[in-house]
Amino acid sequence: MLEAKNVNYYQNSTDFLDNSSHFIYDLFLIDLIMLDYTDENIISHIREQNQQSAIILITPHNNSIMPYYLSVGTDDFIFKPIDFKSFMAKMIFCLNQYSLKKALVQKNVDLPTELKKDSLTGLYSRVYFIKICKKKLMEISQTMQPIAFILLDIDNFKNVNDEYGHLSGDYVLKNLGLILKKTLRKSDIICRWGGEEFIILLADSNLADAKKIAEKLRLTIAFHYFENIGNITASFGLTKYYPADTNESIFKRLDQSLYLAKLTGRNKVVSDNKLPIFINKKPISIEWGPFFKSHNSIIDAEHHMLINLSNEFIHTCFTQNKTTVLLSLFEMILSKLIIHAAHEEEILCHNVYPFYLEHKKIHKNLLTEITTILNNLQSEKPSFTSAGRYIIQNIIVEHIVKDDFDFYYLFTKKPHSKPIP
Repeated sequence: MLEAKNVNYYQNSTDFLDNSSHFIYDLFLIDLIMLDYTDENIISHIREQNQQSAIILITPHNNSIMPYYLSVGTDDFIFKPIDFKSFMAKMIFCLNQYSLKKALVQKNVDLPTELKKDSLTGLYSRVYFIKICKKKLMEISQTMQPIAFILLDIDNFKNVNDEYGHLSGDYVLKNLGLILKKTLRKSDIICRWGGEEFIILLADSNLADAKKIAEKLRLTIAFHYFENIGNITASFGLTKYYPADTNESIFKRLDQSLYLAKLTGRNKVVSDNKLPIFINKKPISIEWGPFFKSHNSIIDAEHHMLINLSNEFIHTCFTQNKTTVLLSLFEMILSKLIIHAAHEEEILCHNVYPFYLEHKKIHKNLLTEITTILNNLQSEKPSFTSAGRYIIQNIIVEHIVKDDFDFYYLFTKKPHSKPIP
């Protein structure tokens, strides 16, 4: 049984607007006929005062209006003539939803202080940041307000601890926290993600905004002198919120972008896994490391070889423009890729990878595209620089980093597959 503690009734919009700011309501029932102001303004006013409350519109039956009112903040509709059972069921449902939202908000607020803050830097903790992200994603799924994320990691931080001691390492982390607070806006949420990693949620920011902020942070850190230690640098991964994103998909994209920055020389910004092949008019070089290792010796050896060939191709594009040399390198990359695809497919089939057929189709499409590029290069249609961009972005980033990472779990949970003769 519903128990109403504070109930108010207004016959027109003016009276409602004059008095509603004094009350916090759980539920609003609005008859569209009473509105003197535009309905959108009324609903916006309600949402400003009561963000989590339920709003039900009473209206003549007209399905065409429903998407519009949902987009401006309405939760549900009651159509005339009013059926009592339907009316009560919708009210109870909306109030239950309101209670769930309120409980979620309260749960975030009630988190113990010691869990909200990182004890060393005073920034938000990872646990609290994840809670904030979940709340933000719920909000922007309705408001579509742009938000972006930055993940940064101190370069070669182990060297600081090894050379100067862990107290000096703590000093660097504390001061980096102060730099972030001083450089960023009050509306930005800063968290120590773990170790020497920090994550930032940029409110009301798109990807272009995030790039400018990340670059400003990168330079600020690089030029800051840390007493008795000197200068340090940091690498950055960044992304924005896309529809259908979850905490997990956002953090995965950030993590991969950060690692790409690390693997191409450090002290740089990479957004959404997009790697430029030239930075400051110099070719990038991808560094092989643990990030790429699948723990299958055959796949790892072939990935390593493909990355080395890709580096050689990019550097050759930059240092010389000999068509025969570049064509020969591109042909070699294609031939090695064909062999690698066959080996990888056999290994995945042997290990009963559930997405084996989908992965095989990805290989087929990739080989078709790169064969077309080679044919065009022989006809002197695209530039070798464009071909280099394709190798880095489509083979290294999109395939090895994104597609292949999905099956690495096969070789960390069970023994390696048998070597292929």
